[in-house]
Amino acid sequence: MHSEVQLYFRKAKEEHLEDMHMLRTKILSALPGAKEGFEHGFPVYYLDGELQVGYAGRQKGLMFYVMDPNIVAAYHEDLATRITGKTCIIIKETSQTSKQTILRCIDHMLVDLMKKHVL
Repeated sequence: MHSEVQLYFRKAKEEHLEDMHMLRTKILSALPGAKEGFEHGFPVYYLDGELQVGYAGRQKGLMFYVMDPNIVAAYHEDLATRITGKTCIIIKETSQTSKQTILRCIDHMLVDLMKKHVL
């Protein structure tokens, strides 16, 4: 684990830790060869030198960032109010969107990113 990411985990809110570990595992599994780094104050992952994804604990919850807004847009219908910006998804179950749905969409987004880099 990147040293700054380790420090980030040590300082993270307890409520975010389990999901942060889960996201890290999902990313490294779905994006073989991804390089872990620390930019913009949170853990990020690169493929072929390009920033692809990251996650950050924020006041309103744990955020997952996909740096390709077209990939995020493709899941807009499923994620509805969970998308809080062009590239940002909040990992927080609501009555409108289950956590299972959010995580399924994240899995698909990671596959989409990998396909983009394999082609």
